[in-house]
Amino acid sequence: MLTLEIAIQKIHQFSPEQRNKVIEYIEFLEFQARREQESQTEIPLEPTDDEISAFDPDFAEMMEITDRGIKKYRNALIELAK
Repeated sequence: MLTLEIAIQKIHQFSPEQRNKVIEYIEFLEFQARREQESQTEIPLEPTDDEISAFDPDFAEMMEITDRGIKKYRNALIELAK
């Protein structure tokens, strides 16, 4: 099993570009987890400014970057998840 310390050591061996992709992916996962927690605790009656919609260009760009990172570093992410 991969421990956090080993995962951090492996990430430090990545190039700066690879590290940035891993960080972006982790931030995205944290973002998703927060959204899921918020959606489970309260149901908004009206849309709010921080809601994600199909028309949110920032979210679309973040998803595109994340998808490219996942595809490019799939094997590394699988190893980190073990």
